[in-house]
Amino acid sequence: MSRRFALVLLSFAVCWGIPEILVRIADPPLQQYRDVVFGLDPNSPLLFMRDPRLHWKLRPNADVVFEKRRVRTDPQGFQGEAPRADERTLLVLGDSTAFGWGVGEGEAFADILAARLSTAGPNAPALAPLRVVNAGMPGYSSFQVRLQAEALIPRFRPAFVIVCVGNNEAWPVKRSDRDLDASRSFAIALESLLSKSHFLLWASERLRPAKPSSFIAFGREASVARVSRDDYAENLRAIVRLAQGAGARVILLGPPVNLAYPPDHLDLQPDAARQKPLKQEIATLVARGELELALARAGAARRAAPESVYPIYFEGIVLSQLGRSEEGLERLEEALERNAYPERCKRSYREAARQMAAQEGVPFLDVNALFRDAARSDPNQAFALYQDWCHPTPAGHRLIADALLAKLEQSK
Repeated sequence: MSRRFALVLLSFAVCWGIPEILVRIADPPLQQYRDVVFGLDPNSPLLFMRDPRLHWKLRPNADVVFEKRRVRTDPQGFQGEAPRADERTLLVLGDSTAFGWGVGEGEAFADILAARLSTAGPNAPALAPLRVVNAGMPGYSSFQVRLQAEALIPRFRPAFVIVCVGNNEAWPVKRSDRDLDASRSFAIALESLLSKSHFLLWASERLRPAKPSSFIAFGREASVARVSRDDYAENLRAIVRLAQGAGARVILLGPPVNLAYPPDHLDLQPDAARQKPLKQEIATLVARGELELALARAGAARRAAPESVYPIYFEGIVLSQLGRSEEGLERLEEALERNAYPERCKRSYREAARQMAAQEGVPFLDVNALFRDAARSDPNQAFALYQDWCHPTPAGHRLIADALLAKLEQSK
């Protein structure tokens, strides 16, 4: 019996133990998350790794240039340095805006807060010193952030929590984030066990190579939102209550949304063939300065196809250029609300977040209103504070950081 047991142990050592030790010593790059390559950046596998529950997260001890931004993580996989036990902490949770998508090192609002709050001094805010932990993650929905909060808030016991999430909620998928998580309970447990082995992860990638693919269900049939509007509000509510229960003060950011950015996936809209010529016609009229004619043409197209996204969007753009900003914003919001492929947070979701914040009594910072206020003399200039469909420019991040500092001082 003892001989048989010894053979089992020897087999285990040969088949797993020794390879595991060799892999850990060699430390090969483990491309653990292959299902999404963010921004088509080839450095994605060097920065992101698979997580059994969250699906992806940042790799520990990374030092990678990703989407123009140098990202350095600590041994726990967070941007910056992990706080010591005796340090007061500000925890930033959210999606790619919190992460700092598309801006340089030190330019995201979390970076700016970290620089200002790191040490006490004559010119430092009254609540400094405060260590900032940036747990923002590209592509995260509020469901993922809620799972993250359940792990990180008890761990860090932060004095403040800032939440900025919402631009990944309404994307159409085959199964919602909540349903997918519930259906994977066994797989999550198994992956959690196997993920302890570097060797198994390394070997599985070579035995079962996979090409990066999108998690978005392109095609309107049999698709649901990643997170419904009601679930979005409840996820935020759960995060707020968890943070408050741990003694933290919470600030909720309304997700930034560039309404002027063209609607996504024109070719997938039901009337794509008819709308492409209309787009070119409107663009030509605008380039000629014939804005009133462009407005009339867009209005006629909208009345002819009231359910179509693009005529509504064109009308909103032209109204904005004519200086009729409020009417223009209303049309742009309507176009986003109707879009089946919304790579931005719809107004109905943002209003649900605002209402939840009011019900829970937590400060709410409307980033879009902040940007419009900063460009009060020319509301159209507010769109220049976005670098794309939703991510702020460095100037936009500075505005957010300034506004957050003011709210932090008020709630200290």
